[in-house]
Amino acid sequence: TRGWIAADTHIHTRTFSGHGDAALEETMLSIAGEGIELAVATDHNHHTDYRPSAKALGVAEHFTPVIGNEVTTAIGHFNIFPIHPEAPTPNHTLGSWQHLLTTMRGVEGVRVIVLNHPRNVHGDFSPMAPELFDPMSGIHSWASAMAFDGMEVITSAALQSDPMLLFHDWFALLNRGHRLVGLGSSDTHDISRFIVGQGRTYIRCEDELPSGVDIEEACQAFLNGRALISMGLWVNMTINDRFEVGDHVPVPQKPLDVQVEVAGPSWTTVEVVELYQNGKCIEQSYIQDGSKPGKKATVRWQVDALDAPSYLVAVARGPAVEEPFWTIPRPYQHATIDYQSMVIGATNPIWIGGNE
Repeated sequence: TRGWIAADTHIHTRTFSGHGDAALEETMLSIAGEGIELAVATDHNHHTDYRPSAKALGVAEHFTPVIGNEVTTAIGHFNIFPIHPEAPTPNHTLGSWQHLLTTMRGVEGVRVIVLNHPRNVHGDFSPMAPELFDPMSGIHSWASAMAFDGMEVITSAALQSDPMLLFHDWFALLNRGHRLVGLGSSDTHDISRFIVGQGRTYIRCEDELPSGVDIEEACQAFLNGRALISMGLWVNMTINDRFEVGDHVPVPQKPLDVQVEVAGPSWTTVEVVELYQNGKCIEQSYIQDGSKPGKKATVRWQVDALDAPSYLVAVARGPAVEEPFWTIPRPYQHATIDYQSMVIGATNPIWIGGNE
């Protein structure tokens, strides 16, 4: 993934979060072993610094630690990062998103706020509960306070029965004008039940030295939407061999040449690649031999000029991994035994027309 760094922005330890089975020291080894280059510590209402432990265990050269916090409240869970080592933890007892956002933005160093696992129910509350959110229109009762920078659409430790459900929620919010960056993360609390980096985000920035990732550059790239969402598949897209994920394309006068590349390890397979315009699937290609390691597929479509403003997102899917070394977990809070399990990768939008 030359030019992209692998980030897991949602990592817990039993040491500081108080549940799961992953001690701080074990988590350092898992991060290094899973190839995560930007590791964001997000223990519940706690600022955790991985640097001393990574150094003591001899793995500091393998990744760049980031101090973060999963601000765990009665009205949702939110990851904030990076955080200055001396900054106090924010007040997690506040009762409105507006007050929480003001408080979280005020934590020294914070550049990114993410709405975590939006469909999860904690304490009888879900950010996407039907009394708050209409997934067809994208209308949210608390829309005026929805000033997050991103939302998790893949959380490998908190999967939905329909893995595309949160993508459709995200599309609905994008259509409503909420410029939220989609991301993947693990939300791991464990060594093997939920694997570090199984859900992850690839961020467009300098990647020569895993221990020397420029955190400010990575955060700015993320905020600019230069991010790829991944759980077993890496998906990238260009338009007219020029415009990349996060870019803005002027209103085209001719068909768009859309190219999508899919890559991944030997134990994952891509079966289908789809192109979504404003949340609607407009192109679909089935892949015949999508199991080879490395580059698995390249798909090219000629797309007629789109009504502006618009956006395109590419999604690739394949069968779930069942082998014990990388098993895709079952859904976290499923209400039925009927569920879909898959590997999946997606881009963030390339924007067409309108204002940047």
